[in-house]
Amino acid sequence: MRHHRITFGCVLALGLGSLVACAKAPVAAGVGPVVTIDRAPVPKRYSAPLPFTAQGLHAWEEGDPALPPVGHVVDHLLAGDAGMFKRLQRSAKRVPADQTLAWAEGWQSLTRLRVASEAFCAQARPVMAGAASGFRDALSGAFAANCRKPEDAALLLRADTPYWAVLEAYEDLIEVNPTPPPFGQVLVDAAQQAIDKGNRFEAWGAALTLARRPEPEAWAAIHAIQKRMPPGELADELATSFYRTGDPALHAIAARVCAGRDKQHYVCEEGPRKDSPHAALEAPPKDTAAAVESARAQLVSLGFSRLEDSSARTYEHADPTTLLTQAGYVHAFDAETGRFPNEHEAVLRPLAQLVQPALDGAVFEEVFPTDENGAYTLVAYLDGKRYRTPAQDRGDWYDVDAVLRLLEAMLEERGRPERFTSLYTRDQVALIVGGPRSAVDGAISAGLLQPGDSDQAERHGKASEAFVRKLLEAEQ
Repeated sequence: MRHHRITFGCVLALGLGSLVACAKAPVAAGVGPVVTIDRAPVPKRYSAPLPFTAQGLHAWEEGDPALPPVGHVVDHLLAGDAGMFKRLQRSAKRVPADQTLAWAEGWQSLTRLRVASEAFCAQARPVMAGAASGFRDALSGAFAANCRKPEDAALLLRADTPYWAVLEAYEDLIEVNPTPPPFGQVLVDAAQQAIDKGNRFEAWGAALTLARRPEPEAWAAIHAIQKRMPPGELADELATSFYRTGDPALHAIAARVCAGRDKQHYVCEEGPRKDSPHAALEAPPKDTAAAVESARAQLVSLGFSRLEDSSARTYEHADPTTLLTQAGYVHAFDAETGRFPNEHEAVLRPLAQLVQPALDGAVFEEVFPTDENGAYTLVAYLDGKRYRTPAQDRGDWYDVDAVLRLLEAMLEERGRPERFTSLYTRDQVALIVGGPRSAVDGAISAGLLQPGDSDQAERHGKASEAFVRKLLEAEQ
């Protein structure tokens, strides 16, 4: 059993050339957190079959210890892992016919609001173009949210596409869908299905999707759906969505409902929408092609080789951090988790991808504390070895230092030249760059990247929270 001691305060204190020195520093007795390395296989649960019933899916979400962690499966699926696609397809074939929709809806819930990769889109598109199946239904929501292009409208608006994917296809945010499909009955039917489920979050989203359309037929449709609902809180809430239409008569209905509510909805406070229902969000200005090419070429010369093929994607901004993010060298994430346990592995997995293939095949997990004063243990499996390091319980904030400590120890153990570095941030979004050490150090030396420290995002976030609390206390 061996120990590595790596702290990112050490890196900042000693300077840019200190990372290897810090990583190889001897471990003094009782000094600082360490990474323990021993021999251990990946637990068998990681290769267990995925749930194939709605009940099994629910038990899995509740933490069935015989199955792989939900986050592990979802992250690999959305990363486009071919093996995980096959496992999900095998599971889909075993789902009882009368549970197909409920099972697929469970997968929609698991993947909702998650970012899928281009590799996921490439594998999912043929499935979406294929015959109706539970497998297609399970992928449909993530595909509609992350992959849709104008030419995919025919795939998503098929009669056999689940309602949640149809609604997602009509999402009108300019950055993800600048050209929503034309209005049609398929949208009305999908909205009706979502509202019939009785879930306030889904119902409100469906109502807004219709209300924000530019066509009077869409406004009439949400009005008709709302009129058929039994009186109650949900019906009143949907009526407030009328403020998002362009119909003054519907605005008047929304005003009457808002006037009778004890607790005001934010739409009631804002009133009728003053701009066009489809007003485009202002896109950030693009840099000149020459500026983008110059910045790209400079980063390539430093060793960020994924930027070498400029035909692989469209680069529109010359900012080095933006370019490196697009090329998969920088990962940004909210340092505040908003949950317990914190699920540190949800950060470990995308960070490991920054240095691919250096840590390919690694399996990560988090052992959360069993009492209020306990600590997390972050665990990784790779090459038949198990890496373990403690992580502080910081409430609902990631211990970013522990995350980077674990990853650095894995790179060091494998003799890899890649390294991770925290970048400067102005808010609670942490920025981590991972890549060849010479490239990362070269970009910092050239002033293209500004280093930060692993706790910076948390400090900014907590300072902002304290400021808001003071404002609220002053108003009382």
